[in-house]
Amino acid sequence: TAQRSIDEGTPAYAQTAVVLAVRGIESKYWDAQRGGRVNVADDGHTRWSDDPSGRHTYVKIKGRPNGLASLIDRLMAKPPRLNPRLPVPMIFDTDLGGDIDDALALAVIHGLQNRGEVELLAVTCSKDHPASATVVDMINTWFGRGDIPIGRVVDGYGTEPGRYLLPTAEATAEDGTTLFPHDLTPKRETLQAVDLMRKTLSRASDRSVVIAMVGQQTNAARLLDSPPDQFSPLSGMDLIKKKVKLLSVMAGSFLKPGEGPVPFGGQPEWNIRVDVASAQKVFHSWPTPIVVAPWVLGRQLPYPGASIERDFDRLGDPPHPVAFAYRLWDRMPYDRPSYD
Repeated sequence: TAQRSIDEGTPAYAQTAVVLAVRGIESKYWDAQRGGRVNVADDGHTRWSDDPSGRHTYVKIKGRPNGLASLIDRLMAKPPRLNPRLPVPMIFDTDLGGDIDDALALAVIHGLQNRGEVELLAVTCSKDHPASATVVDMINTWFGRGDIPIGRVVDGYGTEPGRYLLPTAEATAEDGTTLFPHDLTPKRETLQAVDLMRKTLSRASDRSVVIAMVGQQTNAARLLDSPPDQFSPLSGMDLIKKKVKLLSVMAGSFLKPGEGPVPFGGQPEWNIRVDVASAQKVFHSWPTPIVVAPWVLGRQLPYPGASIERDFDRLGDPPHPVAFAYRLWDRMPYDRPSYD
């Protein structure tokens, strides 16, 4: 089924940025274009410029995508296999609710944490709908990690509920109890996303934290501009320099021969065009290395809807919130790009 999806299916975009953040650019999976800079035009299009002093990198799949497809499948759907290496501390910044791949990417993170490869320190929501944080809490709780702090963006982008946020957040069992246990309701206040980022980074070891960013760059841009506060005497720029090891971003589609296609209708990629000013600030000013998983990457990795039916818990006891949301996103069965 996975092979048929690669050859014939529709795309799957989101999980690659998470895998890159935790495991780095493994040569058996990726070809890396280093030594350059991502430039974001005023119209939202992204272009790559070679620059020997540039800290940006973007990746392409090496050969056929079968190996990556198999890796992502194992991380999301297979039992834990502990890894003796120290886990990579991560902040996951997501616009969960805009597309279903964000929920799948969060499942990848929990799969990696089950294996001892990552420690999810915090989740920050860049989608400005309160149920986005609620569904994050539902997924975290289902995986046994309901205490992970979650922050919400304020005055951000993406205020619409999408296709699965409210139905998932409001889902109840036959006896009237909530279908997916959680503590964070849409009405409950949380730390703002940038405050949670600053609090989390201030407690971390130097140059240890990776940030996997799979939505618009609103929170990252605001973190750059943030002043000293009760969490740290450092400015946002200095705090990033001191604490962050890597920024892994799902964003952009480079207007360069051989690196297409660009998204439908020639539009700039969604995570860029929804907040162009923040993308320009991040790619121009972010002080640590950046790895980019561009739009075309997810199109090459369609996650098979048949796996949702076969490998995830069906609506039994307890149901799987990611599978529940996947069914709400579109009519089953369907394959979806692995962008995030």
